[in-house]
Amino acid sequence: MVVRFFASIRNLTGVKEVEWGEPAPTLGDLLRLLSDRYGPEFRRWVLEGESVGSSVLVVINGNDARHQGGLETRLAATDVVSILPIMAGGHCEHSASSEQLSAFGKSTNRHRALKGLKPAFIGRLRVAVSD
Repeated sequence: MVVRFFASIRNLTGVKEVEWGEPAPTLGDLLRLLSDRYGPEFRRWVLEGESVGSSVLVVINGNDARHQGGLETRLAATDVVSILPIMAGGHCEHSASSEQLSAFGKSTNRHRALKGLKPAFIGRLRVAVSD
């Protein structure tokens, strides 16, 4: 299974992607194992109790995990899991630290904030990512 990290999440892991070979039958299992590897800050982003963290989007083979089964979503060795911060919109019950804020949140000038980002597709989702 391939796990890809984007933006602030990539900053926490220090890698763009990993080839995950350990058993992880569900998304919850994978996120807990990744949290053990990448630490408490990563865990705060990706897990909120028994749910996927509200500040991230977890995409499995191009589909939002929240619309599949959340943490109970079954995984296969051939899956591609992408983890990226939600950059704009919606309501979040907890506030992110300044390190967690995306380029969109750090600047009041939208054009300046988008500089250095490029559009990309993750499955059917269009996102803005940095190199």
